[in-house]
Amino acid sequence: MANKAIQLSDNGLTTLAINLVSAKADEAEARAKRIELEEKIEAKLRLKGDIGTEGTHNFETPSVKIGLKTGLRRNVDQDMVKGDEWSNLPIEIRESVFRWKAELNLPALRALEKMNKKTLRKVQKFFTTSSAKTTVTVTIK
Repeated sequence: MANKAIQLSDNGLTTLAINLVSAKADEAEARAKRIELEEKIEAKLRLKGDIGTEGTHNFETPSVKIGLKTGLRRNVDQDMVKGDEWSNLPIEIRESVFRWKAELNLPALRALEKMNKKTLRKVQKFFTTSSAKTTVTVTIK
């Protein structure tokens, strides 16, 4: 359910919004350029040394020091850890190789806020709440 747009007098908002759109475009362009330069530097450094898939490597020229950190991203297959093969792994392997992070189920928490204040007070002891960064989106008409 979308909220109805609140109509305002301009009061400089159009200029601010257009400047924001421009700044985001500049940021995207700068990010693309940064990534392009990082990839070129990495390619040159890989020619100079034995760089593996994981680790930190340091290089120097007469003018600059360059650090290159390589790594692998590993994601746990959530369906697999719920299946039979998971329960066949020895518990000491499951507990030492995998770490578990508790996460809030926000829809369930919001439902609890509406339905059961007493239980909600018990649950609230297990997490903290802080303000998230506000996101501003602009659509130019």
